[in-house]
Amino acid sequence: MAKPSSLAGKAMLEKIDKLFQCNIGSYIDLPQIVVVGDQSSGKSSVLESLTDLPFPKDSGLCTRFATQITFRRNATEGISIEIIPGKDANGDHARKLRAWSKKGLPTLDQATFATVMHEVHEVMGLASTTDGESASSSIFTNDVLSIHVSGPTQDHLSVIDVPGIFKNPQPPVTESDMRLVENMVMGYMKNPRSVLLTVIPANVDIATQSILQSAKSVDPDGQRTLGVLTKPDLVDKGAEFSVIALIEGHKQSLKLGWSILKNPGQAQANDRLQNILFTHIRREFPKVKSEINKRLAEKQAEISNLGPSRTTASEQRACMIAIGTKFQNIASAAVSANYSGDNVFNDHPELKIATWVRNHNDAFSKNFEARGHKFQFRTGHEETEAKDNHDEEHGKEKKQAKLLKPRSIDTPLDLEDFLQGYEPLQEPKRSGISEWITEIYTNSRGFELGTFNASLLSTLMQSQTENWEALSLGYISDIIALTHTFVDTLLKVVCPDEQLRSSIKIVLMDNLLARYKMALGQVEFILKVERFGDPLTVNKYFNSTMETIRQERIKKELTDKSFNVRRRAGLVGLDQIIQARSMTNTEHVVQELHDILSSYYKVASKRVVDIICMQAASFHLVSGPDTPLTLFSPTWVGELTDEQLEEIAGEDPTTKSRREQLQKECEDLEKGKKILF
Repeated sequence: MAKPSSLAGKAMLEKIDKLFQCNIGSYIDLPQIVVVGDQSSGKSSVLESLTDLPFPKDSGLCTRFATQITFRRNATEGISIEIIPGKDANGDHARKLRAWSKKGLPTLDQATFATVMHEVHEVMGLASTTDGESASSSIFTNDVLSIHVSGPTQDHLSVIDVPGIFKNPQPPVTESDMRLVENMVMGYMKNPRSVLLTVIPANVDIATQSILQSAKSVDPDGQRTLGVLTKPDLVDKGAEFSVIALIEGHKQSLKLGWSILKNPGQAQANDRLQNILFTHIRREFPKVKSEINKRLAEKQAEISNLGPSRTTASEQRACMIAIGTKFQNIASAAVSANYSGDNVFNDHPELKIATWVRNHNDAFSKNFEARGHKFQFRTGHEETEAKDNHDEEHGKEKKQAKLLKPRSIDTPLDLEDFLQGYEPLQEPKRSGISEWITEIYTNSRGFELGTFNASLLSTLMQSQTENWEALSLGYISDIIALTHTFVDTLLKVVCPDEQLRSSIKIVLMDNLLARYKMALGQVEFILKVERFGDPLTVNKYFNSTMETIRQERIKKELTDKSFNVRRRAGLVGLDQIIQARSMTNTEHVVQELHDILSSYYKVASKRVVDIICMQAASFHLVSGPDTPLTLFSPTWVGELTDEQLEEIAGEDPTTKSRREQLQKECEDLEKGKKILF
């Protein structure tokens, strides 16, 4: 094997050691030699042979955590000791561990080492196994003790010692402690870049050693397992051949082979391990570089997905203002139908609110014109034919009545208690309007001569416009549903953080409902004025329409009486004119009521549609200065108190902890990247 005698080889080993010091081993697999074995396997003797360090023999100071021992050649002799917090260490515990260290120790004799280990146990918060401390205190930990030994005669070598595996825990050690140790040891062993220095007593049946089975489970081909047999002097007579068979690979074949340890010198033990470690590191070094870059990119992306930090009030306000600004920019483009500047409108068509509302306005106008009235108005011959066929058609309508749904948009879940569905409406009756007017007139007339009571038109208008309420409230409910869906969708676009988005929505909801209520109230007000107020218009269209209706009726009536004289058509006799216009007083009043009602209805229905679309929908919900779309804005955020900001945008403990963990990991990985590149 090549020895790491070159400067490049030493530099490579030093870089790996620095990666361990930066805690990179908690994030990616690093090349390392790990000493593993069952309890009482002689592991401590192996470690002392490798390190020449007097590990304490006190049972209370047995291996309770991983220990990394690093040797480096340096002109100055010295020993430094520090603690690397485990990956699961919380912030306060990690800071406490990093604050503790021993620097510049000239030597580490047994008494000094024992004193240091007592301090380490105390700093790590470990309970003693002999003093009867509460079982609530930890006995084992994932923290790592790091010992650096340097001097002019030291060779470059790093080994990691882990607690011995045990199967029968004795109080105060618990089964939970046993599982913690198993998980800790297996974590090191599963690292595909770990060389497993597997310690087995020579005087036992290897089949009883669980550590060997564990090594085989993670390294089935024995590519990175080095077997070490301890206690060869305790082998029973006659069992020597079994040990020899094991060493020769007949029982358990390992690519790195088997060794027998009986107090060899440190240099002899280190020489072989140094070459194994160097060869292993040289092979794995490029992969380590690649994994650090990959892991750093992943963690940076995860931090980005968490959004900006929201710990302080200023951070919370800045975050909310940024989201509100983006919300308003997209909302402004949506109201202006400026869809080409942002792909968000292609990804979320429901944000094209100007188009949706315009299309619903058109549909509302058509529905109102076709189905807003109770009876179909008639003119000329249509009215005459209707009188003859009324009974027959009325019977058909009862059998074939069609229903109209006033709503076409599903109600969002959080508005189900706010918006109504409205019952389906029947199509307008195609005939019978004259009979209907006649009935109402005869049931309400007084002593008028040739005329009618002024309030009669209001009564007719209220009945003829019964469908207006469902049509109008159904329309505005659909626009509210579209608006609410717009707000919901846009919040998801500008605020991917579900918890923050939910908090914003909760605070906005009362104001959103208030603005929806204003739109509904505006429709109700318009309907109240138009349906129950006194009929009123200054629109010239009313008179012109009424005159057109009268002229068309007279024209039709006289056309039926006309005759040709010397190729001149359209002549009507005076007597025939008198006969055509002959009506009873009631018929005259009913016809007059019909013409006035028809003319006024046309004016009022067009007025209602325009006002509802312009005021209730557009002004109150979409394009006005105080619509639901303008609510979530930087101005609104600026008016929030610090307490309100904390309630809305403050990070929950889980996110905050995760962010701190990711930031620490990124800091460590950045340090590791600088070490390698």
